[in-house]
Amino acid sequence: DVINNDGVEYIRTAERLAVADWTGALSAYKWPFFPFLILLSSKILSLSYSTTGYLLNTIFFTITIVFFVLTVREFGGHSRRLTLLAATVALVHPAFNEYRAFIIRDSGYLASLLVAMYCLARVGKVDFLKYRAGVVAGFAVASLFRVEGFVFLLFTPLLLAVIRGQHNV
Repeated sequence: DVINNDGVEYIRTAERLAVADWTGALSAYKWPFFPFLILLSSKILSLSYSTTGYLLNTIFFTITIVFFVLTVREFGGHSRRLTLLAATVALVHPAFNEYRAFIIRDSGYLASLLVAMYCLARVGKVDFLKYRAGVVAGFAVASLFRVEGFVFLLFTPLLLAVIRGQHNV
């Protein structure tokens, strides 16, 4: 019944955004994308901010687990045993389980990062524009959740060039 400290800040920021108190929202939390996403989703779904935060985390953790398994498969883990091992690791990993009950932006960051990594692995096999766009979009969305995503986004051209170079060899 108790929301984690970060979750409280996200909800407070969403409340300030809801009344167009941009200054108050930015003073409460400097990286407002996740609180804004909570606000927007809350309005669309007619749910409380806390329920919406938990729902978004559930969706993001599900995406993270699915794309973790898909990424393992893309990097050569095609056996059933390795796929089950990857799913088990994702489902029982202490970091995931420790934070599943929290409202945190890291779940969105991880989901976006793994979507980008999956697309990057696909670019290495089939160089389609949609996978290149997926890499850029994944890293761009990750940067909306955490500043670290911006670092990946900055290095995307280099990553794609290296992958392209390996693809042409």
